[in-house]
Amino acid sequence: MKMAAVKAIIFDFDGVLIDSRDANFRSFKEVGVRLSPRVELTLERFQEWYSPNFRHLYERMGIEAKDWSQANRIWREHYLFKENPKLFSHAISILSYLKSKGFKLGLVTGGSKERVSFELERKGMADFFDVAVYGDSLSADEVKPAPNQLFIALKRLGANANEAAYVGDTTVDVMAGRNAGMQTIAVTTGFHSRKRIAESNPDLIIDDLEALEGTF
Repeated sequence: MKMAAVKAIIFDFDGVLIDSRDANFRSFKEVGVRLSPRVELTLERFQEWYSPNFRHLYERMGIEAKDWSQANRIWREHYLFKENPKLFSHAISILSYLKSKGFKLGLVTGGSKERVSFELERKGMADFFDVAVYGDSLSADEVKPAPNQLFIALKRLGANANEAAYVGDTTVDVMAGRNAGMQTIAVTTGFHSRKRIAESNPDLIIDDLEALEGTF
């Protein structure tokens, strides 16, 4: 399927460019063990409960709001010092391809600037993106599925929503893209299953980033 009139492509990070589902799961599991040991976080539950807005997941895990800051600290320390997830195999090549074709590239993620910018530098990806909007740059009510992050990225890219596409791996990403008036592409390599993603009706579902070469 070809997507016409697209000038800007904005990517989510986790589950799209970097294979971080299991690293995230282990980090959240550590949070649960220390702050809510009575609720067992299995991988199945994690995939069912996961949201880029960590507060929603913390609630499902039985962690009280007063402990969310501590939960964030535990998560961050585990992820940064004990995990090193790999990029998906076609992440660099597809970004290079799209850049060579003149597309404006953006990154909109629920992840923090500290963690994601660290990963971008560590993986040699920082120079691909013309703009990056992180999850801690706005209030909890303004991040995905609200369109605010995407609106900021579009403005900085000088692109209109109807000439842009958002690539994500969760229903929240699809909702955010739709709320912003963008075309939506869901990749099945991340945090939500193909069946769950399909229920959010993205414009296109792909199983590998390499498929984007035939899309644009």
